[in-house]
Formats: sequence, structure tokens, C-alpha cells
Amino acid sequence: MSLFPFIGAAWLYLKPLLLDQGMPADQVAWIVGVGGGILGAVAGLVSVRLNRVLGVRRSLPLFSAVAVLALATLALLLHTGAGPGALAMGAALIAIAMGMLSALVFALVMYFARPQQRAMDYGLQSSLFTLSRLAVPVAAGLLLDRLGAPGMVACLAVAMLAVLVLATLARSTIERCMLPPYSADTPSPAIGGRGYV
Repeated sequence: MSLFPFIGAAWLYLKPLLLDQGMPADQVAWIVGVGGGILGAVAGLVSVRLNRVLGVRRSLPLFSAVAVLALATLALLLHTGAGPGALAMGAALIAIAMGMLSALVFALVMYFARPQQRAMDYGLQSSLFTLSRLAVPVAAGLLLDRLGAPGMVACLAVAMLAVLVLATLARSTIERCMLPPYSADTPSPAIGGRGYV
């Protein structure tokens, strides 16, 4: 519930933030809509590969760190009034982090859906995920009104940093949770085989 919403909120507000920085609407559409979509999709595919190699115990903190870096970079660029090229780079980092985290969240949801109750478990987890995705952008909007764009993105970066700390501290618990719960020979295709912890 906490892994994706902060980067997702930054992505939601990215177009209006870039427009507020004086970038033309067609340029924002190409950077975020087209370029960001392609980068996010490629990052999602790459993250699946990395997840299989590293295992969730390592990839969860790593992907969270990428999101912290992306948010902190965008906040700094907004604070310094960077030009269009630098802002495009910040948008690209947000897209990459979003793609990586969304793929990981989907893999985790599928992994923790029990074979006999897959539809119910998937529905429950997806609903909780959606609740957090709806709540965080509302709070981010309040921050945007109060603190401006750099302040809002900085707050999202701090929140994502807290997620990174939690993921790092909970590594042993994550390792235990990722052991196959049904049999030793039941790997998840999205998570990896027997070597994923």
C-alpha cells in the first residue's frame, strides 16, 4: 500500500507541474505522455528481470531507493527553476521509478494471492492498493497548495524515504514471507524460482 502511491502522486501532478514551469503543452504531452509511457513500460520489463535475479528481499529496497532518487531530483530541479531539458530528465526518472515499482507491486499481489482464493485475494489487495493511490494524491494536492511544487515533491520524497527505511529494516521478515507457502517446488513466475531469497 505504501510502495507505489508516492511516486504515483508525483506522476499524476507531473503534467501540470511542467506546464507551470512554462513548458509548452505539446512538449509536455510528448515528454510525459509518450516518452514517459515508453520509459515506464521498459523499466517495468527490466524490473521483472532484476527481481528474478536479486529477489524481492533486495529489489524492494533497491527500487524504493530509485523512487527516492527520482523524487528528490525532481524536487531539486523545481526548486532551482531548472530549464526544460533538466525537467525532462526529472520526468524521465519519475517514469522509470513508476514503471519499476508498478511491476514489483503487481508481482507481489500475484504472489500473495492463494491458489484456491486467487480472485478474492487479488481483489482485496488491489482494492487496498487503490485506496492508498486515491488518498495520497489528495494529500499531495493539499501540500501543493500550501508549499508549492518543490515542497510537495520534497514531501513525497521524504515519505518514499520512510518506505525505503521500512523495506530495508524488514528484510528478514520479507525473506521469510517470500518462502513458497504451498510447496518447495511452487515458484512464482513473476518473482523468480528457488533462488529468489
